[in-house]
Amino acid sequence: MKPPQTHRSAETGFFAALSDCLPGQVLYNGRSGEASAALRKLGLTFANNHWQAGLPAPLHARLELLLQTFGGARRDWPQGDLLAHVDGMITGPPLGPCLVEFDEEQHFSPYRLAALDALAGLLAVRFDAVAHRSYCRDPAKARAFWRKSRLPDRLFPGAGSIEGAAALAAHLFRNQRALPDSGYIRAVAGFPFAGGRIAQRAYYDTLRDCVHEREKWREHGFQPVLRVAIWDLPQIAGRDLTAGALEPLRQAVARIVDRLKGFPAGQ
Repeated sequence: MKPPQTHRSAETGFFAALSDCLPGQVLYNGRSGEASAALRKLGLTFANNHWQAGLPAPLHARLELLLQTFGGARRDWPQGDLLAHVDGMITGPPLGPCLVEFDEEQHFSPYRLAALDALAGLLAVRFDAVAHRSYCRDPAKARAFWRKSRLPDRLFPGAGSIEGAAALAAHLFRNQRALPDSGYIRAVAGFPFAGGRIAQRAYYDTLRDCVHEREKWREHGFQPVLRVAIWDLPQIAGRDLTAGALEPLRQAVARIVDRLKGFPAGQ
C-alpha cells in the first residue's frame, strides 16, 4: 500500500488534486512559473490596471468607479504585468483555457465584497459568487482575514468583521499608530492610505475575474477564471483539509470540477 501523500500548503495540495483530475491540462505557477511561461508563449500580457485591457465599455466604466471607491488613483500608477502572479491555468477543454485562482483567507475582505457586488450581473463568472460574498461577511472568516493580513488581535472589531470598504479604511486610519509595519496594510502606489495593500489585492482579484474579457485573451478563447476558495474544500469534503492525506482533497476537487463543467455564467 502506498503511504498517504501530504502537501505543504492548501494551495499546492489543491493544484496537485486538480492535476490528478485533469491530467496534462493543469499548469501551476508554484512549479517554476509554468503557467506564466505558457501564457507568454501565447503572446499574452496582463497589465495591472483596467485601462490598458481593451475591456468592453460597460465593464471598463464599472472598474473605473470601483478603483475610485477603493481609493486608488491613476496618477503615478506603477505600471506592471500580473502574469507572474497568477496561480495557474487549465490549457484546454472542457474547462479551459482559463486561469485558475485559489483564494486563501486574505482574499475575503470588505474590499473584495464591494468588488463582487459591483460586478454582479455584469460579468460572467465560474465560481459561487454568493458563497464568496458570504465568506466576506462571516465574522469567523473575517477574523482569519485580519490575522492573515497581519493585523493584531487588539484591532479586531467586536464582532470580528467590518461591513464595507469605507468602514475598514476608516478603522485602519483611526488606528494607524497601533498598526505593525506590514506590507499588507502599508499604503502602496495607487492606493495611498492605510490598508492600501488590502484594497490593491481586491482590485487585482477583480482584474483576474475580468481577464477573459481582455481583447487579446478573447482571441485565444479564454473562458472565465476557475476560482476556488479555501473555505470551499472542507465544506465539500466534510473535514479539515489543511494537512494530511490527499485523497479527501482529490475527492473534493473532483466534485468541484464536475460541478464547473456545467456551471452557469453570470451568477
